[in-house]
Amino acid sequence: MKVWLSVLLIGWLLVGCKDKVGGPCEYQTFSQPVVVGERKEAMVELIAGDEVYTVPASRIEFKVNRGQSVLLVFERITKGTCTPFNIIAVKPLP
Repeated sequence: MKVWLSVLLIGWLLVGCKDKVGGPCEYQTFSQPVVVGERKEAMVELIAGDEVYTVPASRIEFKVNRGQSVLLVFERITKGTCTPFNIIAVKPLP
């Protein structure tokens, strides 16, 4: 009986949590000039004032040098509980 009750309780908790994860989220897209900072292993730092974004080097499809200005395109969440920040692209400045 205790085993059956435990199984029901765990199943109820799992079903109860199912609808609480994520949900409909909305994002706003931004473009911001940033300066290339240090390269650490397979990551590249992109600096915008006091903010430092660490981006996988594989996401940058062109050669960058420290001190070079590039354009960071990203999304910030405006509604919901999904990932708060998504990098869309790193592009050369025109």
